[in-house]
Amino acid sequence: MQINYYKDPFAHSIIDNFFKEDLLEKICKHISELDCGLSKLPKDIEEIVKEEYCPTLEMIRYKLLPQMKEPWDNKDSASDYIIWSNKMDPNKIHKVHQDSEWKRLSVVVYLGEKNSGTLFHESQLNTEPKSEVEWKHNRAFAFVPGNNTWHSYRNITDKPRETVLINMGDAKHPVFSEGNELKY
Repeated sequence: MQINYYKDPFAHSIIDNFFKEDLLEKICKHISELDCGLSKLPKDIEEIVKEEYCPTLEMIRYKLLPQMKEPWDNKDSASDYIIWSNKMDPNKIHKVHQDSEWKRLSVVVYLGEKNSGTLFHESQLNTEPKSEVEWKHNRAFAFVPGNNTWHSYRNITDKPRETVLINMGDAKHPVFSEGNELKY
């Protein structure tokens, strides 16, 4: 795992070689068999990610947090993680947005062939991206959600865009309740 930190356009981290090869193979195989849309990862994969990767993600969050001007959540409350796959339909665009306020850290891991990474925007109204995280297989992009973290993503190919999403949030937030099936 190679972790690099950046300040512009907002504090973020790019992590190359995020998943170890054996886990990466399991994840890619699982996602390849799914229909397009958001899906939960199997419990065994989710548990491995929580145990082996989330401590590193917490360290990344604490390194990014001081660089953020207005994070949604800067508390040190107990954390939990929601981990899923996103298989995006070909030739689609997801709107410019900031992540939900319950998220303390947002991570996307790009999987598979060349596609479009995450696009940075100046505002919700400015749909023209000012820069982009370059897509690379098994590259993760992580940031602390807050004001002025405008971003979007798109699929520029005729094949599904495959990613793993890892979101850290306050474990006491209702999104983490047992009754919340989607947890989004």
